[in-house]
Amino acid sequence: FFSADIVTSKNRAVKPLYLHMFHLDFPESLIFLGLPHSVVPFPLMQAQAHLAAAVISGRVQLPNREARKQAGADYEAALPRLKDAHHLGDKQWNYCLSLLRLAQLSDDEFEQWDKFIRVNQQIYNHVGPRRPQLPGTDDIYRRLEYLVNRQHASWRCLNENDIDTEIEHFVQTYLLCRQ
Repeated sequence: FFSADIVTSKNRAVKPLYLHMFHLDFPESLIFLGLPHSVVPFPLMQAQAHLAAAVISGRVQLPNREARKQAGADYEAALPRLKDAHHLGDKQWNYCLSLLRLAQLSDDEFEQWDKFIRVNQQIYNHVGPRRPQLPGTDDIYRRLEYLVNRQHASWRCLNENDIDTEIEHFVQTYLLCRQ
């Protein structure tokens, strides 16, 4: 829906963007939220929305066009493959916090966000080893249940032992079937 002289999408890379969201030439009016993948989407999009609102309102000024262009070129040059341009994975946490810093939140609001992001990161890392290695296998890990206290930035898994036992049973059954 955009002409190629405005936005291109080749090899899963939307260009030209600054910080995975701001169009290089129209940063106050053409903003993409939610492009990064392999992330916890809603906190990431909330962080993007905070910065987008700050830029649109004029409360925050982005660097000049040349600095944005250079940042994009540097980022792209460091990529192993262009198709990984919007893959964040473990880099999502620092990305979110950097967007929130740029949005110039109050110290209290940033501190709350920092706790929120760190708790999400810890849970994400806790779930990670329980995700299946192969697509199409059972996604038992999705049944993990957590009790989260955002105020104290703490959490605990309520059914970890049950799920780990279920995963082990699934793996053993899978290995037996392959023999």
